[in-house]
Amino acid sequence: MSFILDTKAQTSLGASNPITLAYTCGATAKLLIVSIITKTTTARTGDDPTYNGDYMTQVGTTQAGSGECTSELWYLITPDTGSEYIINVPNTGTTDLRVMASSFICPYTVEFFGDIQTGTSSAAPPLTINTVPPNSLCVSVLGHGYRDAPIGRSHTTVYENDEGAWSSNTQYYLTTEEENVTMSWALGSSDDVAMIMVAFKDPPIFPTTGILDTFSDTENPMTGWTNLQNGIQSNGSQALVTVDGASNVSQWSTVFGADIEAYITIVNFGTVDEPWVFCIDSSYNGYAFASYAVDDDYRVHRIDGFTPTEVDTGAHDWTNGDSHGMYVTTGGTVYSYYKTGGGAWTLLDTTVEGTHTAKNYYVGLLANQDDARYDNFGGGVYVPPAPPAGVSRGFMTTMSKFWA
Repeated sequence: MSFILDTKAQTSLGASNPITLAYTCGATAKLLIVSIITKTTTARTGDDPTYNGDYMTQVGTTQAGSGECTSELWYLITPDTGSEYIINVPNTGTTDLRVMASSFICPYTVEFFGDIQTGTSSAAPPLTINTVPPNSLCVSVLGHGYRDAPIGRSHTTVYENDEGAWSSNTQYYLTTEEENVTMSWALGSSDDVAMIMVAFKDPPIFPTTGILDTFSDTENPMTGWTNLQNGIQSNGSQALVTVDGASNVSQWSTVFGADIEAYITIVNFGTVDEPWVFCIDSSYNGYAFASYAVDDDYRVHRIDGFTPTEVDTGAHDWTNGDSHGMYVTTGGTVYSYYKTGGGAWTLLDTTVEGTHTAKNYYVGLLANQDDARYDNFGGGVYVPPAPPAGVSRGFMTTMSKFWA
């Protein structure tokens, strides 16, 4: 499930101060985008745009063509919804401009991913944002000095306006896999260009399942667990390893299925510990996430018959009390998360791997240092959010193939 266009609206070309647009974001909309394009290279002056009094955030900077047009792109995450409010665009210089707005629904949360922009005097160049995650939204705005509207575009039109001696245009695109996204327009002639592109990602909410074990027993193997190698035990309040310096591997005895998540709190990393959470099937194929406090990094592993292969890594400063976890989709995409102490879970990385798909997964824990301690191991089958208004659960299930 990805972003869905909620609604859209635009003003006519005008030069009043302010320019206003009555706009209603649907009840489940989570992102409002506003494009502002001027007739000349005289940039709009005045305060930042607002929606129902809430200031919007600008993407990059205002772009100007060599002889005509400027473009601005603004956004507001979690705008007020369900009622008509006013988009207010100050225009103290009474510049001729048009305002175009669009809002989007998404099942999780909205995060800014990246942007690119240009001002030039040639045909509109393609703009590219690299490694855009799956289920992301890309938007591009173009002010162009040629007299006609574009004759083609790379993706889905929001608005294209022939303004007489120039044009104002916006388009969007939804990703279904990690990709380098290029957005462009086909124009009747080379002319002045003011163009901006932005991408927003929609990382899944995490975790959606409860804690499986608080390690309150002192059995070995622990109740509910199967030891795969040496094993992990409990001291009655926290988990610890049974053999120092070796791989101690235990899995929860329930086979959960595909679309799986697992997470753990590291009470104490110990001296050189490398705690892993993993999702593997009965043939020991799957994925694992490991935090390496001694190296200040993390690593995502593919597991093939119990043999790990590192497929992704990155820097992160781990401290005692942190939590980490992973969500593995049916299609083999791994979302990695962390939480600092009592803070909120945060997406750390997205790994589009795809070797192991549609597995019946167990979840488990690997550790190797006897002075390390763990708590609150959780996991299970990922629970999708409730569908947005007007979108059925069945539709979300069908679209889940794009979560990979």
